[in-house]
Formats: sequence, structure tokens, C-alpha cells
Amino acid sequence: MRHRGLGIGIGVLLVSSLVAAQGTAPTTSDQIVIRGQSKLDSALRVALGSALEERPTQTSILLVVDVTPYVQLAEVDFRDALLGLDAVAPAGSSWRIAALGASPSEPVGAPGSLAGVLGRTIAEETRAPSTFAALRKTLSRFGSENATIVYLADWHFEDDTDLEDFVAELRRRRQRLSVVGTEACFNHAWNDGFFPPNRGQRNALGRSELYDAAIGRSPFGTNPPEAPWRGGDVAAPRHPWHLHGAWWNTRFHPPVVLDGATDGLADAYGRRRASAKDAAESKRLEDLGERLRALADPSAPLLFPLPSSFPPYALARVVAETRGRYVLWSWNPGGRTDVVYDAERCDAFPPDLRSRAEILADSRRQPIARAIYEAWNRIAADDVIVGRVTSPIDDRLEKGVPLAEPLGRLFLGFGWQKPSDRPLFIANAEKTIVALDEAIARLDRALHELAPRPPESVHGTD
Repeated sequence: MRHRGLGIGIGVLLVSSLVAAQGTAPTTSDQIVIRGQSKLDSALRVALGSALEERPTQTSILLVVDVTPYVQLAEVDFRDALLGLDAVAPAGSSWRIAALGASPSEPVGAPGSLAGVLGRTIAEETRAPSTFAALRKTLSRFGSENATIVYLADWHFEDDTDLEDFVAELRRRRQRLSVVGTEACFNHAWNDGFFPPNRGQRNALGRSELYDAAIGRSPFGTNPPEAPWRGGDVAAPRHPWHLHGAWWNTRFHPPVVLDGATDGLADAYGRRRASAKDAAESKRLEDLGERLRALADPSAPLLFPLPSSFPPYALARVVAETRGRYVLWSWNPGGRTDVVYDAERCDAFPPDLRSRAEILADSRRQPIARAIYEAWNRIAADDVIVGRVTSPIDDRLEKGVPLAEPLGRLFLGFGWQKPSDRPLFIANAEKTIVALDEAIARLDRALHELAPRPPESVHGTD
């Protein structure tokens, strides 16, 4: 039964590798994230705070709004927040507003004056396949140097398109980006739980389509423009994973209707039939299916993973590199969710915000990080399918590769459906045991390398 501890061991090693990386990272997410804001006016003031304090006069400020139905519902609160900013706006400041991807409004001398153009600014919903491209398009029409940009972001699952180019542009213009926006998913894109209509069908390579086509699969490599990488709170996954509704049935995914189940009766996975109370509660909380109706197949099941308590990596990196702030904010009138984390414990293990090139290079040098990826590659191979998805780094840990499904025959390393499958199951199980032993030995060696050595004995005399 030693193999059952492999997932726990990798989790412990993951935490250790992140702690080891903190000393060399220029910044981490805990240093820029602000939590606990319950009113939009206070969230905006916090996002603008450092800019207003350090640049008391001749400040140019642009508000960029990711327009979603929930943002449109907040128009009254938004207008009140703009009027409230008049009390703290510095003399001589210039204020503009723009919808994501659109041109900024004409400059005004007080934020409250933007209330008059707010209605037409948020009249049409944003439909940007690449949020970064749309944000850069708006900023290219802004042009002001030494300016502060506040991006009000909703659930559009920020991609990482040309991330480092974007950072360089803002630094060159001496522009600061702060964000009032939503929380990232833990280690994944929120829409990683979407199943495509052709799920399970084999393509020319013999692999089945596991994920929505709009999700890029290569954090360290290149992705097609129509499918950018949409990661979670980290630059790239650091451990084997696969999302499955039986295991990731969180409050972001309401209780399911089970055939033949009575209200409150759980099945083998702990799922229960949705009651009228559950339905009302799910409407009050975040409804990710509603938010991504344009990206998801309406008939596909939506399996939502866990929130992270941190911003998405790409936006957080831009904020950190330009000395801004990221204020976690939910545009849902009912609140984010009733999932509550201990922020102090989360901040003890913050995501690394270095560039992906630095993180990839460091993964080759750090014994634990290297061991994790080597173990991952060993247990997610074509002949051993313990990991449902392959590693984002190749076997030599030299370059990024797309996450993919290992080839295999019905995942018979786990079980069989008919008696004739039993011999293949036995053969696969024997290979799997060998691979698990090799993966555990590799992790054990990495831990041994980092273990503190006992001091040398010193023999003295009485």
C-alpha cells in the first residue's frame, strides 16, 4: 500500500519546492494581493492608493472595464464609487475610462465626471477571446507615460498571450497596473473543467479530446492564438493532475441530480441530489457556467475546480512588475462563495511570480522540482497511466511541451470492465508498480539531498 502515499508525497514536495523558490523570486503573489474588500468604492481606493500617495499631482489614471452581465448589474455601485473618488483625487489629475478592447474616453479632471459616460461604456458585453490582447489594444490608444491603469476584471479567464512583451511595454512607459478582479483557480484554468462535445473520441494520434478547444496546453511553450494558455494562480502545474467530477465536486459546482436518488441521499462519491434550497443557494453564489456560456458547449457538464485565494499568475506578474496591487473582488451580487480560506496559511506558500523562463531554468537546478517533474513523466507515460495528463516539461527537463493524454487502452491499470480484460489489467498493473517504485525512489533521493546533515562529532576531554 506504499503507492497510495505517492500523491501526498508529491504534494509535500511541491510545498517544499515553492518554499525554496521564495528566496530567489523577485516577488510573490502574497506581496501584491489585497483581500477582504466588501464595497466597490473601497476596493477602487485600495487599488489606486499607492499611485495617489506617490504621485500627488499631474496624475493620469485610466480605468479599463471588463464588461460582463454582473458588472452591468453593478452600474449603480460603480457610479457611486466614481463620485466617491472625488474626495481623494489629487488636483491636476486626469481621468479616463474604457471598456476592455475599446478606446479610452476623453480626459476629465475628476473621477466623478466619468459617471456621466459610465452607462455607454458598459453598455455592450466584452467578448474578447484574448483578454491580454484586448487590454494591450486599449492601452495602445492611451499613450500617457507615468500613468496608473486600474483594470476591473471579471471572469474572463485571463490568458497569458505575450505576457513578457506586455510587462516590457508597461515598464518602458513607466505605467503602473493595478487590478480589481477575480480570484484564480488553484493550479488550473477555471474552464479546465469543460468537456468538449467530442470528449472521448480518438484523434489521429490515438488521443481523446479531454478539454475545451479554447484552452492552451503548453505553459512553457507556444499555443495557437485561438487557444492561449489560461492558467490558474501558478505559472504552470507543478504536480500530476486530472479534474474529475467525482473528486472535484466543490461549492463552485452545485449538487447534481442523480437518477433514482432521494433528496439528501449521497452516492458512492458523496454527491447528492440537488434540492430547491440547493438551487437557490447556487444562484446566490458564483455561477461559472453562466459566466462562460460563450466558451462552453451548453450541453457539456461543467466540473469546477478549487479557488486558490490568489490572482491569476499572468495578471499578478504584471501587477508585481509595475508595483501595483491586486484587489480580489467578486462582481456577483451574492458574493464570491462560502468557501473561506485562512489567508495567513495561504500566504505562507504564495505562487512564484518570476518569468516562466526563470522558473523553467530553476526547475532544472532545484533537486525537488526536478524530481517532481521526473516522477510525473514516469507515471504519465504511454505504458503507465497513473497520471491522466503528461508533464508540461519534456523528459530531459530542457523545454516545455504541451500537456497531453498518455496513450493507453482504456486505462486498464486501474480496473477492467469484462473478464477478457483481466490479463491486460494484470500486465499493466505490473508495469505500473515498477513505475511507481521508480518515481518514489526518485523523490526519496531528492529529499535525501536536501536533508540537513548531522554535525561532525567533536571529541573533547574532561
